[in-house]
Amino acid sequence: MLRRTFLKVGVEVMLSTLLGKGAKTPVKIMPLGDSITSGYGHEGGYRIRLGALIEDATYDAVFVGSQENGPAGMRSRQHEGHDGWTIPQLAAPLNDWLQTQQPDIVLLHMGTNDLWEQFDVPATLVNLENLIRQICAQVPQALVMVAAVIRADTGVKEYDKRIRLYGDVVPGLVWNLAGEGLQVVLTDMRNLGVATEDGVHPTAAGYDLMGEQWWIIMQGG
Repeated sequence: MLRRTFLKVGVEVMLSTLLGKGAKTPVKIMPLGDSITSGYGHEGGYRIRLGALIEDATYDAVFVGSQENGPAGMRSRQHEGHDGWTIPQLAAPLNDWLQTQQPDIVLLHMGTNDLWEQFDVPATLVNLENLIRQICAQVPQALVMVAAVIRADTGVKEYDKRIRLYGDVVPGLVWNLAGEGLQVVLTDMRNLGVATEDGVHPTAAGYDLMGEQWWIIMQGG
């Protein structure tokens, strides 16, 4: 418990430094994932609410990535949310994106499609670990905020169960990697009560809850 407290304090200091006012250049935040990151059903997704919270706090930060969508009023609309992609698909072009964008913070919500495609939970967790290590190797200065993914309620019992079991083992992985010295922090999305349109993709209000959760962790919550 003391080690976890120490790691959490270290992350808080890093986020405070990154988002501190008066920085010479904007903090670059890369939203990374699948259709939930792109905002399927509600273009901009969680980035709308998160971006508004960042602006309200008068921090200088922008979203970065090769993709772009969201309301015209957003300060930055970029992201790396790729509809239908699995973790191995995301890993293939990831190095190029990271080297091009050089993000300071990566928001990673990934694994939902892997489990739909019948990858089992242990295999998906291994792939997630490899992806996190890949990010940390390519941009060692960045903080990787790893989500324990939102619950699914599709009515397909085995799939919904896999999502739940996967979400429940992600926190342990993140703590282990942090214990190795990697700059990673958990963002727990499991019990937010996110309402969905189709059992997978959030409603507008659900995306707002996700944005608020990212922000809470950025604030040291």
